[in-house]
Amino acid sequence: MTITSTKDKKVVKEQWVDILAGAMNKFFNAKVYSTQWTDRKKLTWTFYGWNISLYGIGSSLTETRAPVGLAEGTVAAAQAFEMCHNQVRSNRL
Repeated sequence: MTITSTKDKKVVKEQWVDILAGAMNKFFNAKVYSTQWTDRKKLTWTFYGWNISLYGIGSSLTETRAPVGLAEGTVAAAQAFEMCHNQVRSNRL
């Protein structure tokens, strides 16, 4: 998801957006990072899948990966983030 300035101003990365991204991370089990562009008129949020669980039995650990549904969960996280972000922004203006 990319937030782009439509008024030729800097895009501000607000604290509540980091909190929202963290919530999407927990709810959808997807990772997210943001990129602030050098002209500061664009901010990109990138969601990616990370579905690895470690199960411990005694001293041995086994790693399991669940690729099924991973892409769908990542897309759902990005879409939910966008919807929540737009809803909050429209109510704050």
